[in-house]
Amino acid sequence: MMESIIKMLTKNYDLKNPKLKKLVGYDSDNYLVETDCEKFILKIYPNQKNKVDFAEAENEVLLHLQQNKNERFPVPIKNRNGKFITSFDDEKSTKTIRLLTFLEGEFLGDAKHTYKLLDSFGTFLAEMDLSLKDIQNYVIEARQNKWDLQHFLWNEKYIPYISNPSERKIVVYFFLQYKQNVLPLLPFLRKQIIHGDANDWNVLMQNEMVSGIIDFGDVCHSQLINELAIAITYAMM
Repeated sequence: MMESIIKMLTKNYDLKNPKLKKLVGYDSDNYLVETDCEKFILKIYPNQKNKVDFAEAENEVLLHLQQNKNERFPVPIKNRNGKFITSFDDEKSTKTIRLLTFLEGEFLGDAKHTYKLLDSFGTFLAEMDLSLKDIQNYVIEARQNKWDLQHFLWNEKYIPYISNPSERKIVVYFFLQYKQNVLPLLPFLRKQIIHGDANDWNVLMQNEMVSGIIDFGDVCHSQLINELAIAITYAMM
């Protein structure tokens, strides 16, 4: 597998002697790609229409965010044919790949949390979502994802699996609060495309300031306030 990936990168992206390191990923196979002078992130998907369509939608979001020509978001890399999506055959099946620029920085999860850093975190997300407020993508808008907070009630079916009665009671209480206080408001809350997963291993910082965000795999068309809710939760954790 590794050998076929290296051949594909050399052929389609003109990378010289790329070295691969497997990274964590649940919706795609992710690799750090290093050459003598550059780093990239490689994402590999099954060659299925829904996966390819969503990979293209992710690229559209990232390219939209590059209108200000900053280095805060990964940038999709074109192959030799001028395409952002590449297909290749390994030993067993056809795969779809995307190559992205690598962002330097320390993970928020490894950093000491200060008021300055958290203020920067909020400002960063606000500026990102202002940039995203006018973009439309029907693949993202049609997608229903279990990690999207507007589908929170999908998780109610798991309550019986909480074996500790006191912990189960707490969870039941918060589901009830959601139904009474949040659910009636959903139709009135602003919706747009958001990152949807500003967690402490997706957010990067430098010099006590948030400098970038990676992994747009949970990008969704959801209530704008959910971006803030997710960020606050991870900041507290």
